Amino acid sequence: YVLNSPFVLEQADALAGTLLATAGSDADRTDAAFRAVLGRRPTAAERDRVLAFLATAGDDRRAAWAKVAHTLIALPEFRYLF
Repeated sequence: YVLNSPFVLEQADALAGTLLATAGSDADRTDAAFRAVLGRRPTAAERDRVLAFLATAGDDRRAAWAKVAHTLIALPEFRYLF
C-alpha cells in the first residue's frame, strides 16, 4: 500500500518541495529529510547513497527529491516508528 498510495506520493512530493525551499546543500537537505521522516540523521553511507543518486538524477530536482522522500517513507524503519 505504501509504495502505490497516491496519498504517500503526494506527501513525498510535498516534502521534496519543502526540502528544495530550504537553503543549504544537498547534504543539508539529506539530513533534513532523514530527520523529518525517520527522526534521525543519516549514516555516512546513507548520505553518500542519496548524494550519489542526486548526482545522476537529471535536471528535475523536485522529482529526484520526491523519490528520495518516497524511499524513506517506504522503509520498514518508518513503518515501525509511526
